Amino acid sequence: MEIDRLENWAFKVFCLSTIFMTIFSVQAIYNWPPLAEKLSIFLACALPAGIIILGRAGIWLKTRQIPKEFIWVLLISIFGLLSCFQSENQEASLKSMGLFLATGPLVFFVAKIIFKPTKNKESYLWMTSLILLGLAFWGIYEHFSLGIVYLFSRNPLPAGTLLILLSIGPLILLNRPNMMLAKFTLVLILFSSMFLIILMAKKSHLLGLMVFLITLIIFNFRKYYKFLMGFILLIVIALFSSDSLRLKNENLINWFSQLTALSSANPEVLNHKLPLAIYGSIPLRVENYFFGLHVIKKKPTWGLGFKAKFDSYFTDYNIRLDKFFSKENYQEYIQSQNAFENIVLTYLIEWGAIFCLIYFGGIAYIVILYFKKFKKPLIRKIDGIFVVAIIISFSVISLTFDTLRFPNINWVYHTLLGLLVNIPEKSQVAQ
Repeated sequence: MEIDRLENWAFKVFCLSTIFMTIFSVQAIYNWPPLAEKLSIFLACALPAGIIILGRAGIWLKTRQIPKEFIWVLLISIFGLLSCFQSENQEASLKSMGLFLATGPLVFFVAKIIFKPTKNKESYLWMTSLILLGLAFWGIYEHFSLGIVYLFSRNPLPAGTLLILLSIGPLILLNRPNMMLAKFTLVLILFSSMFLIILMAKKSHLLGLMVFLITLIIFNFRKYYKFLMGFILLIVIALFSSDSLRLKNENLINWFSQLTALSSANPEVLNHKLPLAIYGSIPLRVENYFFGLHVIKKKPTWGLGFKAKFDSYFTDYNIRLDKFFSKENYQEYIQSQNAFENIVLTYLIEWGAIFCLIYFGGIAYIVILYFKKFKKPLIRKIDGIFVVAIIISFSVISLTFDTLRFPNINWVYHTLLGLLVNIPEKSQVAQ
């Protein structure tokens, strides 16, 4: 059929777009000429979606049935645009909203359709597994040559998050009846990416991996308990065998000792003796909630828009954790970050309550709908549980990092959601 041929082409284009978005999108935004950057990202996002719409538009018009996911994307777009028009910086807000929609909800819409054939899902999982292998080896090289891991993302935080999201490929494929060489390759991919995450020594990534393994244990996959213990053992070994990692943690211990001594002797000295970025990591994130809610109360419906200025909102704000930093220091920090290091809080402030209710409510509905497929007694479909566990892990990371602001992370995350809704009714049962 013509529609099948078109959707087969859409899948191939989508795979090429995934490779581009994963590796080159952040570099394109920051380093490429404006025209090349906009054109490349536009084509990567629009081509697979355009092919799908071209093939299905006739059926939608004839049956007068528009897919729910398309309505979801449309509602997000409408209320996102309304929020942009309320922004002080409409041009930046519109650009940001367009990038988010194209690399996020629109990707879910495409993925939900092209992943219906089992062959497409398997091909995608193998492709992302090979991407993960390449990124892991490149990241290990970056760590030992540069001392920091970027993975083409200009920041270690999205780099580690990308490794966790892409690990869905080898995780699912290891539960397939593959040849020994294939299984060895998949284990190598997982071990390399986990080893790199440990080398990066980012608290959010390590916590995300632990949450992932604990989630599997909660779903009665007792065999993953040994993986959790092994992961913790690997972290301990790495901390005691690597000079760089040991130094990081010794500095953390020394910082905690200094902080305890200073706070017990004279709380005011904290504002002068230790840099804000060092002593304020956890208190800053707590203060973000207080200040964020203060801002949300001013414009709860439509938000302030992308890259909004917060100077005027400090006038009547009383800082809560003033024993850790002064109001002036906190204001400088917010101005430099221009984000709240929590994607839900950031989007509530930028896009408003209506947009967030539709967007995050839609994601919650997708996950809940997956579990509603099962009747009691509950049959564990391990493919879907892997995806849900990764989503939960990603959500934990997103509480301390504005994950969806990065197009490569946004793309892979929404692809996972499209994969989740296409988990077949009959699949491998967890042991």
